[in-house]
Amino acid sequence: MAINYLALTALNTNSHILADALMSNHIHLIVMTENPEEFSRRFRIHYVKYFNHKYSRHGSLGEQGAFSLKIEGDRHAVAAISYVLRNGLHHGQAATAFAYKYTSIKEYFTEQMGFERYHGSILNSSEMRKALKKWHNVPDHYVMSSEGVFLRHSFEEITLVEMLYVSAKSFQFYTRGNTENMWAKDQENDNTGKPIELSSIEDPRVYKSEDLFINERRRFDQKKMDDFQVCHLIDSILLKKFKVSSIYVLWESAKEDIFKDLIYNYCISGKRAQRCLGGWLPSWYVPQDTNKRIEERSE
Repeated sequence: MAINYLALTALNTNSHILADALMSNHIHLIVMTENPEEFSRRFRIHYVKYFNHKYSRHGSLGEQGAFSLKIEGDRHAVAAISYVLRNGLHHGQAATAFAYKYTSIKEYFTEQMGFERYHGSILNSSEMRKALKKWHNVPDHYVMSSEGVFLRHSFEEITLVEMLYVSAKSFQFYTRGNTENMWAKDQENDNTGKPIELSSIEDPRVYKSEDLFINERRRFDQKKMDDFQVCHLIDSILLKKFKVSSIYVLWESAKEDIFKDLIYNYCISGKRAQRCLGGWLPSWYVPQDTNKRIEERSE
C-alpha cells in the first residue's frame, strides 16, 4: 500500500519519482516536485489512515515533518539515487544492495543487468478500484499486479534515471560498491557546492553515517531474519497467544512476553525487536553497543 500511495501522490501533486527505498521504519525517495512539503503531507495522510485502520491504531505515525535535501546537478542526483538504492545494505537488511527487495534498484537497465520485470497477470480498471478500496482516477499507463500493487516501472521515471547514469556499467559501479571520495570529487563538476554524501541522505538526528558504513564491511548473516520477516512472525504467530490482531492493542506484560520470545527464542537483536514492536522497549533492557563490540574484537 505504501507503493500505491506513492504512485497516487505523485499523480495528484504532478510529481515525478525517480527512486525509492522502503525500510521498516522510514522511506527514502528521490522526487522531482514543485512542493516537497505537500507531497510528503499527502502521502503521510493516506498511509497513516490505512495503517491505523489495519492495525487498530490511533494518532500520527513517525516524527512530525520529513527530512529533505535539495538536489542540484546531474552528478549530485546520481550520488543521491545511489545512496538511496543502497539503503538496504547500509541498514544491514541484505548482503548487497541488489538483494534488498523493497527498492526500485532492479527497475533500471533491466535487459543489460539480466533482471526480469513482473510477468504475472495485470488487473483491469475495475479490479484496480477494488484493490485501492475507493475510486481513484488512474491514468492508462499505471499498471497494477495481481497482488494489487502498482508496478514501479509504470509510474517511476525509469528512463530519466538511466539517462543520468548513462550506461549499465556506470550504474553497476555506483550501486555495487561505495567509493565515497571518488563520488564527492566527481560532483565538483556540477559546481553546485557541497557534495551529496551518506550523511546528507540519512537524517543525522537518527543515524550516523559511520555506523551505517559498518554494514559495508560486516559479513552478512543470510540466516538472520530481516525486519519484515520479524514483523510477519509477530503478526502471524506470536500474537495468536493473546488473541489480538495487532501489537498496538497489546498490554505491557504481553509486549514484554513477545520481546523476550524474540530475543531469547528467535535470537533477534533488541534493536530489531524494538522496531518491530512499534518502538516499544522494556525498561529493564539495556541495548548493547554493537559498534563497540566490533572495535573490541578488531583490537
